[in-house]
Amino acid sequence: MFCSTIMSINMSKIANIFLSVLLFNSFVCAQNNAAETGQYNSILKRNIKKSEIFSGLYAAKKSGHYSTKDWRLIIDNYWGKGLPSAEKLKIFDSAVERINKSYAAFQNLQINFDSLTAFYRSEVENGVSRGRFAAIMNHMSFALKEAHTVIADIPVNFGTEILPGVPLFVIGPWQDNSRFGASLTPLPDSSLLVYRALPSHKLGLTRGDIILGYDGIPWKKLYKNLLNAELPIHPNGVWASSDKSLTHCLLASAGLNWHLYDTIDVVKTTNDTLHLSTIPLSRQKGFIWGNEQLPVAGVPFPDFYDKDFVTWGIVTGSNIGYIYVASWNPDAEYKISAQFYNAVDSLMNIFETDGLILDFRNNDGGWMGVAHAGYSLLFQKYTPSVAFDIRSSVPDHYSMIPHPTYNKTIFTIPGLSSTYYNKPIAVLTGPGAISNGDFESWRMKLHPMSRLFGKSSCGAFATAITPTLNNEDWFFYLTYGNAYPVNSPGEYLVQF
Repeated sequence: MFCSTIMSINMSKIANIFLSVLLFNSFVCAQNNAAETGQYNSILKRNIKKSEIFSGLYAAKKSGHYSTKDWRLIIDNYWGKGLPSAEKLKIFDSAVERINKSYAAFQNLQINFDSLTAFYRSEVENGVSRGRFAAIMNHMSFALKEAHTVIADIPVNFGTEILPGVPLFVIGPWQDNSRFGASLTPLPDSSLLVYRALPSHKLGLTRGDIILGYDGIPWKKLYKNLLNAELPIHPNGVWASSDKSLTHCLLASAGLNWHLYDTIDVVKTTNDTLHLSTIPLSRQKGFIWGNEQLPVAGVPFPDFYDKDFVTWGIVTGSNIGYIYVASWNPDAEYKISAQFYNAVDSLMNIFETDGLILDFRNNDGGWMGVAHAGYSLLFQKYTPSVAFDIRSSVPDHYSMIPHPTYNKTIFTIPGLSSTYYNKPIAVLTGPGAISNGDFESWRMKLHPMSRLFGKSSCGAFATAITPTLNNEDWFFYLTYGNAYPVNSPGEYLVQF
């Protein structure tokens, strides 16, 4: 018995040492690979630069559930001291000044921004680490609850490889889910349903499994603990704006945060509850996208990997047309306007469908004008939709004036009486319809034959600018315009 116990202890130590070496080697390889390839970042809208890849010393996660105190210590140690306090204060003050001047969605926001910034500034003034400063800026922008407002230290928030124990809170389930190898959606009790999984999943997850949480604690409690601990945030895409959509976003992000815990709690389709080590997920391979959509017979999914954002077809066994639009990106290389027009034209005039389904549930936004060519076939007449206001006064957060160019004329929906689609149109929406995904979900309500189905969209009815913080490592995305229906000036669509 004694020899057996000693052997088990030694083997455990050996296994832990081996794991640490394995993860460290993986970290080095990943860093080298990232430095060579420069992974694309959807928020920055460019590849990460070599100089933005954080190359600190990785320390594998220790066994056990971390407290807020544990996380704060790890955050301080992981990225080091960072800039001098005076430089941090310049960045902080510059961001706060620009928010006070230009942030356009203070309406309905239930925080005292002045008190929040005074609290954070005092902490920065007293001296904070690089990781803590990044977290302060992340959570200050997160508190404004608008998906177009993000402040990030690029090497910390985007350029740090996410491995076990790395103190980054990943928020955003509607893009690449490959690190977890499965995609999740919340159930009414806040547990998470696996609606898609890679066939080679390292934990054997399959569609229909249910994720409860980690380390025996429900995820609906854990994500609130992470917010309270104020880990630096890694946005996987963008977060949501309205309260309901943001809660949905945080819940559905559960799988992408496996690196913070030792075990994941899974209810299998057999009703067995398993507590599985998260370690194998560090070796997960394959590509999977979070879209909260299930396959429709006869209609191919958009190909996110190859940037093919518009697909369409006839639902098998029916004469119902189905169009997926996963982006309204105006860049000419994606040809989204032409593809959407072709889809509408084909289903209306060639196949002469009895109805249409427009699926906008996973849409990362873009520009309203991209939809107009297709809408000109669907709508019977020119239909005014929205316009934007911007801030007019620095001290008054609520004083607004018309946007200099984003007026009702630009966003009027074109229509032709000769091509009006006078058959039923179902528009599928959800929290993953973001920014112009929001707008097109809302604007399709103006079609007399349309009806919306699903959860509300993200709530990010806004436009943004990218002010400088005079430091190349820092990114600032700021909500600049707030939209309203043209027949209801002042009733802003950004609602919390």
